[in-house]
Amino acid sequence: MIWDYNHEDLIIEFHYDYEPGEPMVWSYPNGDPGHPGSDPEVKLYKAMLVLSDINGQRIKVNVWPLLQHMYDLDTDDVEKEILEYHESE
Repeated sequence: MIWDYNHEDLIIEFHYDYEPGEPMVWSYPNGDPGHPGSDPEVKLYKAMLVLSDINGQRIKVNVWPLLQHMYDLDTDDVEKEILEYHESE
């Protein structure tokens, strides 16, 4: 899946996997104990940004390895925004 995120007038295209989670099951109809369920989860794995090369050509670049050095961009905030979107559907 893809999520466009606006960061300081840059549109970063995040690629991610989404798992909706499972509701808690107290017990099964046959009497077996259930399970506690799980929360929904987002896993970011790629961040694409359109940049210009030395010839002025627009190219799409994976900036995911650089995001660890961007202290003003918190990927947890991106994940939270995506989760809120999926939960509102």
